[in-house]
Amino acid sequence: YNRMIAVGGWGGRKAETPGYPLRRNAGAWAADPAPDGMSGSHGPRWNFPVHAELPDHPILKGLPPVWKHANDELYNSLRGPCKSVSVLAYAHSKVTGTEEPMAMLVTCGKGQLFHLPMGHVGGPEDLEAVHCVGFQTLFARGVEFVATGKVTIGKPEGFPTAERVSVVAPDEVRWR
Repeated sequence: YNRMIAVGGWGGRKAETPGYPLRRNAGAWAADPAPDGMSGSHGPRWNFPVHAELPDHPILKGLPPVWKHANDELYNSLRGPCKSVSVLAYAHSKVTGTEEPMAMLVTCGKGQLFHLPMGHVGGPEDLEAVHCVGFQTLFARGVEFVATGKVTIGKPEGFPTAERVSVVAPDEVRWR
């Protein structure tokens, strides 16, 4: 399981959650063996900007280079083996002061997995994160890509921008 998620170990001390957080240093993503302490945390919910790391990847192609994700917990310091992972998008954590992976492709054996550590729902009051048009778009495109190797889903109407979030129920998204 840890190999499949690449990074995503949550809770406990470093010794209980093997691996390292993925950190961006000089434009490259790599395991960071330096951080000690807790594995996985987050600050309060907020509307945070998501930045495309690989804007020409089929999952992100045609989407804005920066868009605002709606009212979510920005997870940081998620630990794992950090092997065979490509970071597609990231966000800057107010907790760690570092960039954290927000959309990843992980190669595991002959398959690929799409890891999206956004969209936390703790209860009915937290649905805004999964009703974010950006989240729904990345989720749908990521699943389509790992299932078929291509993306046919276009950018929906009302996709968020760098200045504003866009929230609608999943059945109200207007796909192009």
